[in-house]
Order: sequence, then C-alpha cells, then structure tokens
Amino acid sequence: MLQALYGVEVCLLKKRLKAELLLMVVLMVGCKDPFESKFDHLPLLVTTKAAVDSCSNNGVVLQVGKDLNDNNQLDQSEIQATRESCFPKSKSAKKTKKELEEKVSVVAQVDRGTCLFGGFAVHIGKDRNHNRKLDSSESLQSEMFCDKPKETQLMDPGLLLADKDKKLYLGYGLAMRDDELFVGAPLFGEEGVSKGVLGHYKRNNVGKWIQAGLYFPQVENHQMFGSTVAASSQYVAVGSEGINVPSRVEVFHRRSGGLNWLQELELDSKDTKSGFARRIAMNDRIIVVANLDRDEVFVFEKKGSRFERKARLEVAPDSRDDGRFFGYSLAITNDQDILIGAYKEDAQPGVSSSGVVYVFKKVKSEWVEWQRLIAKTPNSNELFGSAVTAFDSWIAIGASGAQVNHTVNSGRVDVFKKNGDGYYSFQESLVDNKATAHNFFGSGLVFTENVLFVTANVFDLGVRSKGHSYAFKRIGDGWKKVHQLTHDDESFQKYGWALAADKGRFAVSAPMLNANNSSENLLHGSVQGAVYVYEPGGF
Repeated sequence: MLQALYGVEVCLLKKRLKAELLLMVVLMVGCKDPFESKFDHLPLLVTTKAAVDSCSNNGVVLQVGKDLNDNNQLDQSEIQATRESCFPKSKSAKKTKKELEEKVSVVAQVDRGTCLFGGFAVHIGKDRNHNRKLDSSESLQSEMFCDKPKETQLMDPGLLLADKDKKLYLGYGLAMRDDELFVGAPLFGEEGVSKGVLGHYKRNNVGKWIQAGLYFPQVENHQMFGSTVAASSQYVAVGSEGINVPSRVEVFHRRSGGLNWLQELELDSKDTKSGFARRIAMNDRIIVVANLDRDEVFVFEKKGSRFERKARLEVAPDSRDDGRFFGYSLAITNDQDILIGAYKEDAQPGVSSSGVVYVFKKVKSEWVEWQRLIAKTPNSNELFGSAVTAFDSWIAIGASGAQVNHTVNSGRVDVFKKNGDGYYSFQESLVDNKATAHNFFGSGLVFTENVLFVTANVFDLGVRSKGHSYAFKRIGDGWKKVHQLTHDDESFQKYGWALAADKGRFAVSAPMLNANNSSENLLHGSVQGAVYVYEPGGF
C-alpha cells in the first residue's frame, strides 16, 4: 500500500478482475512542491497482467496512466506507460497465469529519491503477512516510472531578428546560478569582427525563461567576449579569448536589477600575448583563469571589493611539443582546493595522453601542489582530466577518450572522495555501457548538490553525431544513473559543448546550431547556437 510521504496522503482501492489485478491509487497533495511530479496530484492507475508467455520465469506487464474520467479503471486512451517486468529466476519458481493472479501483489509508491524530476516506483511481490504493504523480504521486483524533464530551447530573438546570417555561437560560454542563466555569444558583431556579447536570462514566477539583459563591454574587434563564462552567488566572470588581440577577463557584480561591471582582471604584457581566459572557475572568494598556450593557471583572490592576482600555478616542464593542456579543466572545491586538469600529460612513462588532474592547496599564504590524481589504470589517449567538477567532498573527472567494453573513445568518468587526511581517493567509475565509438562520455561535467550531470559528444570529429546528457544521483556512497537524454537532432551542432546546473535544473549548449535547426549552412555564416534548459515539468 502506498504510504504517506512528503505530505502526500494515500487512499488505496483494489478491485479483482478475472484476468488482471487492478490497483487504484489516488494521491492528494497537502502542499504544492515546485518540483513535484505530475503523478503526485492526479488519480493514478496501475494494472498488471500475467506475463507467462514472454518471461522465461515469471513476470507481469504493468500499464500505468491517470484515471482522467474517474471511472476507477484504466481505459486504453489513458495508458501512458507500459512495461514488462520479469522476475529473477532465483526469486520464485515458474507459476501459471492463474497462480500469478492469485499470488502477486502490486504496490505503487511516490518516489522522490531515485527519480531526478519526480515519479513513482511500482513494487511487485506477495503480501504474506497481510499488512497491506510489501516488506523487503516480500518484494520480488521494483520498477521505476520517472517523469521526463521539460525542455526549453533558448535562441536569442533580440540578436537573431536583426540578421539571420550572422554567426553568434550562442552558448559557447555558459553558467547558471539560482534562476539565472549567463550565455556567451563570442562571434556577435559586424561581419568578421567578433566582438561578442553576454546574454542574461531569468526564470520568471510562471517558469518561463526570459531575456533580462545584453551586455556589450567596450572591447576590440575579434575580442570574442563571452567565449568563457563562470558564475558564483555574487559575481559573474566573462572571458574574451581574443583572436590576435589581448585576452581579457571582465568581472561583474550580480544585482537584483542585473549585472554591474566591477573590474577587468589585471594582467601583465606576457599574459595578454597568449591564450589567456580559455577556462575560468570561480566562487565568491577566488577566480582561477587558465592560459593553455603556456601551461599556466592564475589565481585571483578577493581583497576588499576587488579581485587581486595572487599566484601563478604551473608544474614541471613537459617534453611534449604540443603541451599538456594544463588548465583545460578547472574547478574549486568547497574547501577551496583548486583542481587543474592536464588531459594530454602522460600519467606514467610510455602512457601518452593518459591525463592528470592536479590538486593545489593554499598552505599558509602560498598555493602548493598537494596531489597528482591519475586514473586507476592509466591508458594512452584516455584524456583523463578533459573535464572536472567538485561538490562537498566529491570530485568527478572525465576521461572522455577512454575505451570501455572495447569501444574506442566511448568515455568514462572517475569519481574521487576526499579522505580525513585531505587527500582524494578513487571511489568508482561511471560509464555508458551502450555507448558507441567516439561517444566521448565525460566531456562535460557539473555537480549540483548530490547530482552529477554528464555530457557526451563535445569533441570535434568532423562528422554529424547525436549529443547525449546524463544525470547520476548519489545513493549512499555510490552513484546511480537516473537520467539519460539523447538529443534528436543529428546535425553537427556540438550539443554538449558547455554544461551548467544549479538547484535541480541543468542547461546544455549547442553553439553551432544554425537558425533553421540544421547544419546545412555551417560554413556560410548562419551558425547561431542555442541553449537547452531541462527542469521538472515534463511527462
């Protein structure tokens, strides 16, 4: 029997039919949860039919829907999900259809733990003690029915209506905090000048994302303002990678009315001549900026009302002519440790481009190299460190080039946890066991509390391919996949290039999507880009 959870009172009505068991569940919500499942407040029916022909052992076919006409039965037009649930052979001996109808109980229960966007679980078993619920020893099988997320596509009308033939690369830089999105479009400007712009979106009180502002700082031609974006609870940092012009990082103060320009981070002449600002990480106290061309990372710390440059981080010189891409991924932990990925570094002699992530810690007033993280078993071209993210005592590291199940470049994510001594130890690896070649699972990573979001298909292979997004939720000390979305458009749009998340929502960019949702004019000036926001509200 359904139990009262999160203010949900449950009534149960069970009616025996000749060929099926019918379970009627009426959910009455006492208080509205903004992230509630659509199942939570509508009449729900679960019907089961014996699956004796298709299951080698025992099983049932579950049909789920909402009793829209309130006739206490599930009409064909009301069925919204059908799933066959076969029991493990070790659980029970083969039964006839009649025995299943007489012996099997079905219990539906609201579930807010496993489902990311809401949903419910159906538990199947035998209520031997007649307590009107299935105890752990009585349950044979459980099936999860999770709501799908609501998808919103943002394509900036304020920019697009002016000239559909201009390139924008909307979403090349992306950050999310609270109910706000900060979206960079670094190619915005007159033809061939690429000055760039930052779009600011807010989620209003009816759940719609609206444009709250556009920011055009005084920059040079080819500055590419918006090529990288990071945000904290108080600030937004925007990088201008630049093409043959000095790179810049602008810092804005977040205010209720929008963004107020605070400062440009102070650089010296050596820094501005190279690829500064290609990666940025920040919180309210620290901003970390990578210079990939020189394998160096700079740390800016808050002093008074401004951020001051305090350290230049690097590691021992590398013999590789093309560099190790030290700083390709950046993150700051809750304990203010700085994580720096170098995905082309050799983790061990002879294991080329296996990848490394460095941990830097501030000891007294100096930033020191604290730990060098590598894969549990490093392999060549795994690209360990192609992405990194942190939350609480956990860090996740993408090895997007890893070979899984003999599938080249399918990708992997390694999860580490901080120990009591301040060092991180390997916990487990996350993969997509059904990934195809060149999936590059783990190219994008971001934590939002106890949920880890992952993207695939970020790297440029020069071919059309689908993009993927995933969510893993922490259950105890393990991580369970609770969401996977394959984007339908197979055009070369780089779905998954940038990833951002906060408070149960996440956003994925496709900066090479053109204005007609295709890639036919990719090289002819019509590449606009888009950002997809996923949140509760789908079904």
